[in-house]
Amino acid sequence: MAASRRQYVGTAPYGFCCLRGKLVADPREIETLRLILARWQSGQSLSAIVGHLNRQRIKTRKGGVWKPATIRAIVHRHKVQSDQLEDVLWESNDSSP
Repeated sequence: MAASRRQYVGTAPYGFCCLRGKLVADPREIETLRLILARWQSGQSLSAIVGHLNRQRIKTRKGGVWKPATIRAIVHRHKVQSDQLEDVLWESNDSSP
């Protein structure tokens, strides 16, 4: 199957949603994802990122508080799927679902 015809199946990673079988930036989460990745890439610890998000009262997808394991999973997923997520992650916010 050609790359342009691939359909995304499963739960969309944090910061994304599935629209007509394609991953697109979720405007409710993408800025938080960019913040998480930027802080991680600048060398902040998982706990420091969690503390920042919780102090800012930024909720998880399910409305809860952030935990280090959640941030670890997001960072790991981005590393593993970076070729698939990178283009969507840094495009403009005009791609609302």
